[in-house]
Amino acid sequence: MDLVPGKTVLAVNWHHVHPQFGPPKPGETKPEITFDGPSKLAPEWLYVLAVLMIGAEPVSRTIVPLAPLARAPLPDPKIKAMVKVEAGTNRVWVDLKAEQVALAVYLDAPGVPGLFEKNFFDIFPGEERAAAFLPHQPLDTEGVEAFARRLRVRTLYDSRIA
Repeated sequence: MDLVPGKTVLAVNWHHVHPQFGPPKPGETKPEITFDGPSKLAPEWLYVLAVLMIGAEPVSRTIVPLAPLARAPLPDPKIKAMVKVEAGTNRVWVDLKAEQVALAVYLDAPGVPGLFEKNFFDIFPGEERAAAFLPHQPLDTEGVEAFARRLRVRTLYDSRIA
């Protein structure tokens, strides 16, 4: 990957998780590095989404807490998952959306043989992510329903409260 001056951009959004200020509102993230939110927020309440762009194409992204994870509060991300089947294929898609920062999202469906194309990713508040499940055998309607019932979505938040 070549980094080209003028065509390579690092887009940055911030998000706070402090309970006093509530969940983010649509469009509340800011495309700038300087923080112009509540002035009394400590760094452990802030997360930064950094996206590396080549031209108009995002090629890499990460969510970074501004304090060490050991000090960073991880709110319940309240992830919503929707299962759908891609017509004409053997793929089952899981669409995910989080209300709060979701770090190290892990998907599994115990008892349903197959693999997820992507796993262990982050979701920024309001962002939609999709992960494809590739079952070893085609799933009929009952198989998709069983997959949806068995689907587990876990995050770093879940590991801290376990």
